[in-house]
Amino acid sequence: MPDTIDGLVRAQARLGAKPFVIDTGARLSYADLDRGTIELASGFLAAGVTKGSRVGLIMPNGVRWVQIAVALTRIGAVLVPLSTLLTGRELAAQLEVASVRHLIAVDEFRGHHYLDDVRAMLPDLPALQHLWPADALPAASADPLVAELADTVVPADPLVVMFTSGSSGPPKGIIHSHGNALGAVRAGLAAR
Repeated sequence: MPDTIDGLVRAQARLGAKPFVIDTGARLSYADLDRGTIELASGFLAAGVTKGSRVGLIMPNGVRWVQIAVALTRIGAVLVPLSTLLTGRELAAQLEVASVRHLIAVDEFRGHHYLDDVRAMLPDLPALQHLWPADALPAASADPLVAELADTVVPADPLVVMFTSGSSGPPKGIIHSHGNALGAVRAGLAAR
């Protein structure tokens, strides 16, 4: 099994039309994931996201969430998935702790207006440089730089900052590497 998200996506793309993820409104094959995330990653690169950039993502789970997350991690950006249950104050705290530079958010979900909340907090979030609505992401055609940048990603590179539940204190951002995350998948598969 490959040791980076890009390596995994490339290897699995050979499965072609086999479904990778299915939600209530869409499905995505491994081959579609490979093609679509290269184009998304090209848009992110053109907008200034690169290896090591911390990118927050706050939106409900689904095919689009997966496409965005995979596109970012293929090029070595560090995904910071944020709960759709966060209050404005909690969201600001996690954005600050994780030093998020770019944020992708749905405008509204279950009564939360994330974009409005974040725009109101921008003066208190000096690291945050870009705020994109999830339905208006930067677009670009497939750029060969995506593959070149993806080839520089190694298993030790950070993949994601996951926040703990915070049951005994404030949530803490835990960094997981590509190798660590995919090693856990391998261990789970071996235990079957």
